[in-house]
Amino acid sequence: AGTGRRVAERPVEDRAGGQLLLLKDRLVVADGEARMSCLRLEEGLGVIWTSSVPGLVGSPAPGDGMFFAACASPPSVVAFSGVNGARLWQAPLAGEPKTGPIIRGDLIAVGTTAGLQALEMAAGAVVWTFPCGEASGLLAGDPACIGATAGSELVLVSWEGKELFRRKDVAGGLSPMLCGETVMFFTPNTLESVEVASGAVSRLLGDTKWLGRVTTPAVVVDSRVYFATEKKGLVCAKPM
Repeated sequence: AGTGRRVAERPVEDRAGGQLLLLKDRLVVADGEARMSCLRLEEGLGVIWTSSVPGLVGSPAPGDGMFFAACASPPSVVAFSGVNGARLWQAPLAGEPKTGPIIRGDLIAVGTTAGLQALEMAAGAVVWTFPCGEASGLLAGDPACIGATAGSELVLVSWEGKELFRRKDVAGGLSPMLCGETVMFFTPNTLESVEVASGAVSRLLGDTKWLGRVTTPAVVVDSRVYFATEKKGLVCAKPM
């Protein structure tokens, strides 16, 4: 990463999804149309194991010595052994998955066409479902809550499945950014934030329309916000 020098390479099938999960000593990649491979980083991307994953949605997520993947065929979450890639369990979802899984403690959350769904990590038992319409973009999560966009609506839900905040007329398909006690999100023309506890909303950037349509979620580095737009490419802004 320091020099940009190519260290190793591995072919990926044309119809592969290409989703990546980078860990300390491993790389998990969807390198086939229905295949997920776990590779060693320090041995020229040598294969540790491969597993069949039909219709992988989003990136897999690690937890407690396992990997979890959202699959479209059939709509489900699948748990794989981190040691050999063996399938440990498969749990059906209430709708087709639209996001990859995120994890907190022993819970797995996924966004589907029906809303949000949480499963137990041990065996995939359903803990709760939260109907909010079809989730889009990436699912965001921190120790306090889960953030998702459903159409043009922002929804914040606790890990217990309780609604914390809801806001219409946001920019669809862009996941919110969870920043501790506040959450940042785009509307079609502004960048705003909300305090989760009070629901108080603040405007961080007053006019983003002239930059063109925002195409990526925001990232905060050293008190500055970075995001990409159709017209200007990468944008760095200092919030108000």
